[in-house]
Amino acid sequence: MESIIHHVERAASTQLEARKLIAEGKAKTGDIVLANEQTAGRGRFGRTWISPNGGLYATAILPDIPLLSLKAGLAVVRVLRSVDLDAGLKWPNDVIVEDLKIAGVLVETDGDSSLVGIGLNLTSAPLDTATCVARYMDERNRDEWARAIAGALFEMSSGNSVLDEYRSVCLTLGSPVRIAGFGENPPIEGIAVDVDDKGRLVVQTNNGKRAVSSGECLHLRALSQGD
Repeated sequence: MESIIHHVERAASTQLEARKLIAEGKAKTGDIVLANEQTAGRGRFGRTWISPNGGLYATAILPDIPLLSLKAGLAVVRVLRSVDLDAGLKWPNDVIVEDLKIAGVLVETDGDSSLVGIGLNLTSAPLDTATCVARYMDERNRDEWARAIAGALFEMSSGNSVLDEYRSVCLTLGSPVRIAGFGENPPIEGIAVDVDDKGRLVVQTNNGKRAVSSGECLHLRALSQGD
């Protein structure tokens, strides 16, 4: 699928810009919205994604794809590994290099379309718990990064299972974890033992196995490092 890249110098967020372009009939499935800078970038759980000039801030417009949240993180890992960066995933889709976050993914919907927002630190790491591509290799053109990640995602859209590949790069598996609950729900603690066919994290607790579909996953051995 040939992607058209819609370049934006400065946007509140590429997801908002994608929604606007779709509503105006200027963007379609397969297109990518790419900004030099975001003024109101968002991550999971409503957090701010710090988006200074020089990073990759993109939204890919895709059809509804099973396990898209997992596949989006895996697509970034595939691309980073293709240039010899030893990237892995913290469930469901935080991209990690040397125990530091290098990229994040936010998946939302707009009608029949899925909007996959990707933030990849290219030239700088805005937080102590983050890293960036420039620490490991010379920069590449941002369009190349965006096309490569979107291309990996489109390749997965056929519906073929990628769970074995996902499990092989998921750093969460085998780790002691705490899944923070929402509202009145208590946190779940145990050892992450699997990712099931629905993309849920399977946690072995003192009371048996629990399959978790959402929540903030903390690697307990990394808490002292600010995970």
